[in-house]
Amino acid sequence: MSDASELMNVHTALLEWAGDPDIGEMAAADAQDLRQCVMVMSANEDRNERLYEIYEGTVPLAKVPTIVPDRYKDLRIGCPWPEVAVQSVVERSRVSGFVFGPDADGEDEAMREISERCDLALGYQAALTDSLISGVSFAVVGRDELGACVRWHTSRSAAGVWDYANNRLACGFAIVDRARRREVTGDEASDTVPSKVDFYTPRGCWEITRSGSTRAWSASWLPDVMGEPRIVALVFRPDGEHPLGRSRFSEPMRACVQEYMANALNLHVASEFTALGQKWATGLSDEQYEALASAKWKFSADEAILATENPNTNAAPQFGNFTQQSMEPILSVKRSLATDFAAAASIPISELLTQDSNPTSAEALTAAKDKLIALVESVNARNSRTLRKIALMLMAVESDCGIDGLTDAQRSVMVHMRRPETMSAAAESDAILKKSSVFPFLATSDVAIEEAGFTEDQQERLKSDRDRWESRQAVAQAAQSAGLDLSGAAAPGGGAE
Repeated sequence: MSDASELMNVHTALLEWAGDPDIGEMAAADAQDLRQCVMVMSANEDRNERLYEIYEGTVPLAKVPTIVPDRYKDLRIGCPWPEVAVQSVVERSRVSGFVFGPDADGEDEAMREISERCDLALGYQAALTDSLISGVSFAVVGRDELGACVRWHTSRSAAGVWDYANNRLACGFAIVDRARRREVTGDEASDTVPSKVDFYTPRGCWEITRSGSTRAWSASWLPDVMGEPRIVALVFRPDGEHPLGRSRFSEPMRACVQEYMANALNLHVASEFTALGQKWATGLSDEQYEALASAKWKFSADEAILATENPNTNAAPQFGNFTQQSMEPILSVKRSLATDFAAAASIPISELLTQDSNPTSAEALTAAKDKLIALVESVNARNSRTLRKIALMLMAVESDCGIDGLTDAQRSVMVHMRRPETMSAAAESDAILKKSSVFPFLATSDVAIEEAGFTEDQQERLKSDRDRWESRQAVAQAAQSAGLDLSGAAAPGGGAE
């Protein structure tokens, strides 16, 4: 059974609270919302599985060429292009850190510790991969033994209902734990079932667990002062009809994947004909034909063939080779499909690792790369707002308050994303060097250190070294103005000479 099927009766655990005088009415309403969330997961379950099959290269071939022999029709052929289309965005969308306003004393250091503890940068890229595949992924803010934490969920382990009025999730649930079935087959997806579910509402969280013996669900209520559900949706290409996003794999891209696999099957069959040249023979007797048919490989491999005269015709059999067919038409189709897929995905065709005898011009590559960078910039603009909300929730959990209870300094947090056009540290360093020549004050700012591609600990050491260097420079300038000579003020050991 699927996870959605296992969760069909999970809302009944909330209905058991319907008789409670304090939260009974709320529990009944939340039970209906939870049931709706489960229905959303069930409605999208098959679709999500197909999308992940496309990404992982395990989607079955829907269009089988009619001339292909039956023994090839079950051949599994993967297409690597969807993974390239997703990772081309993920590799260019990276979180650099969180920045605060000028009056935020110490908040940046506190947020940096939370970010490192929760591993937000790597977690975001994993969640972005899932949101590009299915259109949405989910982040849940909670607390563990170390403090505030973030759990990331795919659309296959979480679902939610959209609140159009407030432009956020009205409620949502996530599978947070699983129990193993008694029979183990080796397939983790089918060997385990959901055993704990958290259902988030603006008023708090329902923790719903299932007993291993009765398989019945039971719920406990945890009120919350956050002010909104602790589950946040990370979406790709949302619009009015699809507020929870759409898949990166558009219909033209899916069609190209099917055509690619059909063409790859043709190429596989054609390569066999090319490797073993096709031969013909005439004038064989029945005995000669049967002997030859039983040793077709020897015949194809050009081993010595002794053929006697055909007693019926008193003539020796005649042998020859068919004209070998060219594979170029099939390869041309593959190049054409790569061009169509690259155009649909807004990526340079060089990203598909396709060798071409007529390489694309530099202008065309730049234009295609510009489209991809524009796409990543729109992704960064949207996801930075989502990450900011996650950061606000993390600080609220750390402070044991709601988002409204945060200080103005904490609410000034913003997310800093790396520039998508400079993927490597060398490119970032070159870019900041050129900008510093135009804006000299940029060379001594924190922005230059952050943009130069250094790691977090290297940035802290560089800022500390810069502050000490500036202090020495200020002292030296003051001494020079006062006419003092400090060149021998301190010996290397620390004492006066």
